[in-house]
Amino acid sequence: MIKYFYYNNSRKSIRIDCNYPGTIVLSNVLGNITRTYSYQANGQWINLSSLPSGTYFASTYGSSITFIK
Repeated sequence: MIKYFYYNNSRKSIRIDCNYPGTIVLSNVLGNITRTYSYQANGQWINLSSLPSGTYFASTYGSSITFIK
């Protein structure tokens, strides 16, 4: 179960808290997969500061968020 899954603009990071490990798929507005990130269970910040500016979609296990970096 995913407890938290959001983008923090001030940290330029995604926060995911989940009961199990998994993978986040990041894609751009054209639908092209930009990056994939693995995360551990019980919470993790994923730093996205190296991404170029733009609008992105992050998804994992049926949950998704849209954010602008």
